Amino acid sequence: MATTNYSFTFWHANYTYTKWDVAQGASSTDSRFFYSTTDGNLNTSPLARFIYTPTNAAWDNNVVRVTFTQTGTTYFQPGSIVEVSNCSPNTASNYSGVVLAAGPGYVDYLCPGLSTADGIVAGQVVAPIHPYWTTGMWWIPSWSTQVKHNQIVVKSQLGEGYSQRQNPVINSNSQTWTLTFAERTDKETTSLLNFLEDKCGSVAFKMPFPVGKLYMNNNLKYVNGEPTHSLNSYGLNTVQVDVTQVFDL
Repeated sequence: MATTNYSFTFWHANYTYTKWDVAQGASSTDSRFFYSTTDGNLNTSPLARFIYTPTNAAWDNNVVRVTFTQTGTTYFQPGSIVEVSNCSPNTASNYSGVVLAAGPGYVDYLCPGLSTADGIVAGQVVAPIHPYWTTGMWWIPSWSTQVKHNQIVVKSQLGEGYSQRQNPVINSNSQTWTLTFAERTDKETTSLLNFLEDKCGSVAFKMPFPVGKLYMNNNLKYVNGEPTHSLNSYGLNTVQVDVTQVFDL
């Protein structure tokens, strides 16, 4: 964790948090930044954990919806962290990361697969932290986003116009995203910039958003470059940042 240019208070049970609010720390041993995923977020410890039993997985356009037996009235939110594990007979729905959409008894997340549905007879759907909080990259960029496909090639130029080419490493293909977050409120902008400063170009993270049928690999990891913040008008901001794929273990 890097020192950021922002200051947030320790989580407090009596505070009512709104979407994009940030709490730094939830226990004497956990000083992570927690980002509120919903309004009216009162007396919900970020460290609360929930476990559910999955019942079905249905794929559409590389997004899977996993349904589960809902107990209580604490529902996953877009941006919540979910861990789906040990599913059988089809393990393709196993996942750990950020939720794209959610509601009572279901979560949607990026997961490549054909348009099909399978019953789940075993497994777990876990909220490792309270669904009203997140620690993941859950800010959705604007449509002006661009992707550069990087390729590592060693080329030896020979006589008569001949050349030899070789990919010197296994991971010769990578991506660099130029992300634009346009016309965002001060609160959303502050939380995003704090997240990027906290990662500080060294800590890898996943990006959960699909772009149509493209870029649907939910295992890719990225590090961010130095963000640029533009103050467009009162209360509206644009943030731009490049994130580059890395191949951490």
